[in-house]
Amino acid sequence: MARNKGPGNGEQIVSIMQGYNTKTNVTTDNHNSIILGSGNVIGDRLNALIVGNGLSLENDGIATTNLTVTSTLNGRTISDILPTYKKYIALISQSTTNAPTVIELENTIGPIIWTRSAVGIYFGTFAGAFTLNKTYVMLSNVLPNSIVMAKRRDNDTIEINTTNLHSPTAAFHDTHLLNNTLEIRVYE
Repeated sequence: MARNKGPGNGEQIVSIMQGYNTKTNVTTDNHNSIILGSGNVIGDRLNALIVGNGLSLENDGIATTNLTVTSTLNGRTISDILPTYKKYIALISQSTTNAPTVIELENTIGPIIWTRSAVGIYFGTFAGAFTLNKTYVMLSNVLPNSIVMAKRRDNDTIEINTTNLHSPTAAFHDTHLLNNTLEIRVYE
């Protein structure tokens, strides 16, 4: 005696899903496509997998709004493919006696607060963010007659120094940051 595990059999469920998908998605002649969702538009004769709503696919492939890969991708482990660091990429400027201002382009480190400590000395602070031997800092030099330097000061602070080449001693000097590219990476 066969056990019934639920209403209908597998063929009925597939038929119901195909009827649902053809009524809520725009597609024709896609016998090799699987569509989970509604409001999708799929080109003709595609080998496709659609997971989500309101997606569009015109070539063979997969369309989804979120993809989670837990082990490997094309035979490579995820840790070999994805970055193993947090990053902060910004354009940094400073003038007169003001604290530096930044245009953040990318930030997975967290909220870094920029202050002016003294003439030509600026701090970016975020408690515990800049781990010893795992923090990389790079700052571009933009203005002529300037020397700019950035470094990890301690676990909480990135330090930027600017000097004026016209000074006989290359003394610290303000107003030498003008949309300089700043990159900070903190490796795991």
